[in-house]
Amino acid sequence: MNIWLIYSIGFTAQLLFSGRSILQWVLSERNKRVLTPVLFWQLSLIASFLLFVYGYLRNDFAIMLGQILTYFIYIRNMHLQNQWIKFPKLLRWFLYLFPFIILYIGYNNKVYDRVLLFQNENIPFWLLILGIIAQTIFTLRFVYQWFYSEKRKES
Repeated sequence: MNIWLIYSIGFTAQLLFSGRSILQWVLSERNKRVLTPVLFWQLSLIASFLLFVYGYLRNDFAIMLGQILTYFIYIRNMHLQNQWIKFPKLLRWFLYLFPFIILYIGYNNKVYDRVLLFQNENIPFWLLILGIIAQTIFTLRFVYQWFYSEKRKES
């Protein structure tokens, strides 16, 4: 696949992640309290989807791991804001199943080999381990937010 297309997918995902943070910051400042609008979670889900694809295309386990962990938290927050049900049913099913479909295709087409999963010639092993640790720590903030949201039954 064209390397520029792969980079464009990753860059677009990062722009969406940045855009959602700026949106939340501006709206929170304007309202003098922390707000998390539905658009924040929608942008998060789109960005996570794209970054998961980017990680798959780059054979980067650390990126895929981080995105699959947070992907469903974004969906859950849209549930809590009663917005997930507004998505077309077919799209909801696709979004639920997408990460599993990609992993299934990857493993069944010999794209991924469990032994080689941590051996990417473009990413040194130490950097892959650092990326996995960083993704795990970064994701823990979303897990904390998720537990907090579930306890309060609001996003």
